[in-house]
Amino acid sequence: MSIQTISERENPLLGRKECWVSLEHAGQPTPAREKILDALASHLKAEKEAVIIDKIFPEKGKSASRIKVLVYADRGKIPKEKLQRMRKGKKEKKAEAEGGGEKEGKAEGKAEPTQEGGK
Repeated sequence: MSIQTISERENPLLGRKECWVSLEHAGQPTPAREKILDALASHLKAEKEAVIIDKIFPEKGKSASRIKVLVYADRGKIPKEKLQRMRKGKKEKKAEAEGGGEKEGKAEGKAEPTQEGGK
């Protein structure tokens, strides 16, 4: 997996750096956001918690993607919506690993029917 910076600009009003990068992933599908995030943080020399992957555009017919990346100077200025989107994949994977991927009546406050003999 190799990364090249296409463009980079500062946005002082929002307190972030906005970058477009090209990611080549030879012969493999587009990597998961978590793997891309690790590689981007080291490439851009920034803290992993301050890097937000805004958009991923896979290039048709190639093993490459263009990615819009936001690097915040202050983690407190990251909008809640962007944080939730970055954390969304982690929560879903965690729920599946624990077997909690199904919706059950208990979660909605409904009791499960019991089977008792004789009544």
